[in-house]
Amino acid sequence: MPKQLGEYKQDRAWQETSNGANVVESAAYAAPGSGEVVLGVWLLPIRHSVHGSWITRGERPELRANRSFTTALGRVVSFDSAFYSDGITDSFVGDVMCTSSSCLPSQLNDGIHVAFRSPRNFSMRGMRAVPILFRVESLQTDLSKSATHEALSAQAERFLHEVDFAQISRTFQ
Repeated sequence: MPKQLGEYKQDRAWQETSNGANVVESAAYAAPGSGEVVLGVWLLPIRHSVHGSWITRGERPELRANRSFTTALGRVVSFDSAFYSDGITDSFVGDVMCTSSSCLPSQLNDGIHVAFRSPRNFSMRGMRAVPILFRVESLQTDLSKSATHEALSAQAERFLHEVDFAQISRTFQ
């Protein structure tokens, strides 16, 4: 994981394992005046959605939609994003699948889409789509859920503006 993304510096990095295999590599980043943001990469050469994982664990998003953010180099990337609230922590989470040249949300769920394109490849090195996620969290406060969602979304927007997702994908090919 990059040591620094714009003004965001890596605080810590870790890997998560399942059945003895590394499945996710993550890092937490912080900048002055910003809370912590986690960036993670799914390591296995298969399709993966953070929301599918959270739903399997019993988490239910309060709001889920594709949301576009301007990332590094002025690229606009659409993320499958969701707001979660478990009674203690509020989270704004998004994921995307990126090759070294383009990104698509992990799930296209906002209307009818007609497209002629090759299916995403998750296994061929150098060409594979790499599932990438971000997460911004805060302890619940007296703010409304709408205000909390907006605050976390703004924090994500500030962070994502510094991330070059094509480069992250190239690193994890």
